This record gives sequence, structure tokens and C-alpha cells, in this order.
Amino acid sequence: MGWCMKLKEIKPGYAASLCVSKPRELKRANPEFKDDLLDEGFLKELLFKIDLGEIPKESADEILLKKGLGQAVLLESYKTLGEDEIEKVVLEIKHKSPFLTFSQAMGEAMKELRGKADGKKVAEAVKRHFK
Repeated sequence: MGWCMKLKEIKPGYAASLCVSKPRELKRANPEFKDDLLDEGFLKELLFKIDLGEIPKESADEILLKKGLGQAVLLESYKTLGEDEIEKVVLEIKHKSPFLTFSQAMGEAMKELRGKADGKKVAEAVKRHFK
């Protein structure tokens, strides 16, 4: 797994956890989970897409679970939303509930965007519209 050293944004601990610890955890929680379906090529592709910001980290558990259960996984369907889409969701929340605190607005935004957008980008957008 020397390819892990080529990851720029992901810390080695996260990569190791995703490849080793997380499959064990999923297998314990789901007896029908088969960690042998998570081959090195798939894990490598997943980590590189997360590293490049193409897939949010928050989607990794769901992706691994589906793959380990033998379900078809199209990584492209987990594509990270861009700043425009995030901004649109935050503005909808602002329109519906203009007097929310930052924390409340962040909670509402993450209800809609968890697994679809980077939490840091969501926080930046919420911060621009809610104080």
C-alpha cells in the first residue's frame, strides 16, 4: 500500500482506518458484510477521490458498506457538491428561517448536505449568512 504516500490531503491515519479498521467495524455490525469485496484497487480509487475532494469523507462509510454487501457502487454518484449548490441550500435555509443561530443553521444545512458536501465548505457558507 505504498500508494498511500501519494495522498496529499488525507492523513495516513485516516487512510489506514478506512482500509483496515472500518471494514472490521462494518463486519461486526453486519454479519453479511464481506470485507474481501473491498479489494485494494477499489480502496485506492476511493481514497484518491476523497483526497482530490471529488467525494466527501462523510460518504466513505456508506460506500464501504454497500460494496461489502455486494451492492453496485458508482463512485461518481457520490460526487461532492460544489460551492454554488452548497450556497443554494444555505440560502433556502436562510429564507425559511432567517433568525437561526449559526449552530442551528449549521445543523439544518448538514441534515441536507451530510455525505454530499465537505463540512468545512458548508460551515463557510453558513458563516456568511448566519452570525
